[in-house]
Amino acid sequence: MPKFIFVRHGYSCSNSIGHLLQSDIIKRSDAKNLLKSPDQIKTVFNSNIKPLNDPVLTHLGVDASIHNGCIINKVLKSLGKSTSQTDITDGEPTGSVTKGRFTLQMENPRVRQGTDIDDVVRRQGTDIDDVVRRQGTDIDDVVRRQGTDFNIDKIHIIGCSPLIRAMETAYYMSRKWINPPNKIYVLPFLRELDEGSSDKFSETSIEKINTSPGYAMKSLQEQKDYLAKLGILNFFDFSFVEAFPEPRLQPGDIKLFFKWFATYYLPLVVEPVDDLNIFIVSHAGVLRDFTKTGFVNNSGFVINTTYKSTFLSKNLIPKGYILLEPYLNRYNFFKDYTNPIYNQEYYCPSERCGQLCSVINVKSDKLKTLNLECNIP
Repeated sequence: MPKFIFVRHGYSCSNSIGHLLQSDIIKRSDAKNLLKSPDQIKTVFNSNIKPLNDPVLTHLGVDASIHNGCIINKVLKSLGKSTSQTDITDGEPTGSVTKGRFTLQMENPRVRQGTDIDDVVRRQGTDIDDVVRRQGTDIDDVVRRQGTDFNIDKIHIIGCSPLIRAMETAYYMSRKWINPPNKIYVLPFLRELDEGSSDKFSETSIEKINTSPGYAMKSLQEQKDYLAKLGILNFFDFSFVEAFPEPRLQPGDIKLFFKWFATYYLPLVVEPVDDLNIFIVSHAGVLRDFTKTGFVNNSGFVINTTYKSTFLSKNLIPKGYILLEPYLNRYNFFKDYTNPIYNQEYYCPSERCGQLCSVINVKSDKLKTLNLECNIP
């Protein structure tokens, strides 16, 4: 059965503003300007401060994501011990399949014929609402039950939300893995939602995620330019969000994501799909919407699914999940972002977070980094 590891993105610039404000490292007026929409910022006297649209990770968030990715590796290994499973490493793939614009690396490939993206779209259509109507959404009772068969020995696919902080997190969390997958796929139905709304699809909520800096998303070209500036663009594949521009813009919804993934992604993958382990980086609101549980940065849950495929429809049915939080407490998983010791020289000098370093009260000539140990056996 396909297994998904869903985690929240790392500590971002928008996450940090409140903590920096509480520590008197940034003025309230500057904090408001950094978090206001472009329309609001025009009415503020100090209009030279640009809002943090599609915020990236802080330097502290980069360090923590690298370290916590190693810890997650250890946690997944400990889950495997209960089922006599080996380390979570991804060995060199023994085959490569290219279908249409998508190249998927897998072991022991068996290729589904006639499954390029154009063929999939012709057979399934692009109206995800129609797919949902045909497949149904009554899975809440199933997903609440705890699963027991979490047998993870390697990660085959890494995917992420179409927001920059999730892209960076997917890259940095996998840096200490042994031979991680070659590509990180930017996928739809994973972006942050309006966490304060009872209807994430309402017109008001859609407007909020499109205009508020903490939720807003830059254009594909702007995102690619940023990743290219970091020197990591070649690790990312934007083909799916380019083929599905509307789902890219939609609020995150794991149920819809499962249906989309089963309908459009899995037909392009080599078999057997039941052996797949998929690592997904999304957002706190998306994960909470699905599990009714909160998550700190870089934490999440593992979920078993069953792939159902018929002539008329495809779906991934959740069989149960386990939260990673209890396992993280066994290791030095970093989440101490509110500690004043980490609200000082761990942010600046840096080009991250827009103009944050120009308004921060703490000035330093040297950027500090986390010195935490996580050596994978």
